[in-house]
Order: sequence, then C-alpha cells, then structure tokens
Amino acid sequence: MKMRPLVLAISADDRVGVALREGFARAALDTVVAPSAALGLRALSTLTPDVVFIDLDVADLPMPELRERIASRGDAGEMLVVAVRACEPPVGAQGPCFALEPRVDDTRALTPRMLGAHIARALRARTVSVLESSIEVGALRLDGRAARAFVHDVELQLTTIELRLLATFAKWPGQTLSREQILLGVWGIRPRASRSIYTHMKRLRRKLGAAAPLLATVRGVGYRLEAAPPVHAPRASA
Repeated sequence: MKMRPLVLAISADDRVGVALREGFARAALDTVVAPSAALGLRALSTLTPDVVFIDLDVADLPMPELRERIASRGDAGEMLVVAVRACEPPVGAQGPCFALEPRVDDTRALTPRMLGAHIARALRARTVSVLESSIEVGALRLDGRAARAFVHDVELQLTTIELRLLATFAKWPGQTLSREQILLGVWGIRPRASRSIYTHMKRLRRKLGAAAPLLATVRGVGYRLEAAPPVHAPRASA
C-alpha cells in the first residue's frame, strides 16, 4: 500500500488542529499541525508535504508573504496550497467550518472532513491528469485512475509527488525529459536553481528496487524511462 499524502496545516487554534487531523484522516491524509506560520515555514525545511493548508484567520503572517516564502522552495510547484477562513456552520453542524479562499458567491461551509475529501480529490486529479490510463513498462505498471504503481505486481509505497514524477516518465517511455521540461511542463513552475528533482529521483529509484535501472540518467540533459533495463555486453577477455 502506498504512503498517504501529507498535509502541513498552519493554524494557531488547537481545537482547529485536532478537527483537521480527524477530518483529514477520514480522507486517508496524514496531517502535521504547525501552530504558527514561522513554525510552519521551519517545518518545510525538513518535511516534503503534498499540501500546505493555511488557516488565514489565525495565521501570523499575511497570505502574500506566506505564499512568497513557500514559493522560495525549489519544489514549491509540487505542493498544493489551500487557504481557508472560518465561516458560520450550517444548522446542525458541529465543530469548525471553513470557506475556501478566495471566496465565491456559492462557497459552501466545509467541515474538516469535507475539506479532506476536497484535498484528496485535487491530489488525485493532479496524478490522473498526468497519467489517465494504465501503462506497463517492463516490470513497472502504473494505474493512473487508482493512483497506484506496481513492480512485479507488488505495490510501491510512493508519495503523491513520486507517483506524479514516475507517471510523467511512463507517459513518454524512451524519451529524455530535461529538468526544465519536468518543472515547467509537469508542475507548471519556471526552472530555478534547485536540486529537488535530483532528490526525488534518488528516493524514487530506491523505492523501485529491482526496477530502478528503468530510470536512466542522461548526463547533462535529464532523465529517461527505459522500456527495459540496459544490457551491458561482457568485456572481452584479454
């Protein structure tokens, strides 16, 4: 079973933090709560969340500054940023409710459980948009609709980011993708001086195990998913 997506929630309200953990868990999301924007930004130096969730009513930094600080990370385009404000709960609802920012006329009051479902759908849509059907390359099989990956029918424990990265290569097997193509074409961010792709590739290869040779490094260019591991001819004896 693959690893669950990780949410970094920034909220100074302990009651909200507890509600978010419980509601997001129902959507198969793991949650780490930071009680301030400063601590949330510090957590980003050690965590690689799939989602940054910001409670604007209790954030100790304005949203433009928060977004700028988050964007300073090389892999910022890989994270989904969700900002909310507290709103009046509907009749009969218990616990905190939120409205997504920016608000629109038909914005509904969302419970933490509903927000978790919304985030899970958004993460799945990101992956499915990259890989819309099943693809098999050698021992590797990806099921885009289910957002799952297998090697020899054993499911890989991939993060959402790793799955999206692998799906990108699987969509164009045999073609070399440059770092710029991955950043701009897949995650929609401009190339910047970052080693985040290198780090993700290293982790992804480690998780692929015996199928790791399928991911080839094209020195000075980028990466390519081979149809099969390269075959090296034996050296001739002297």
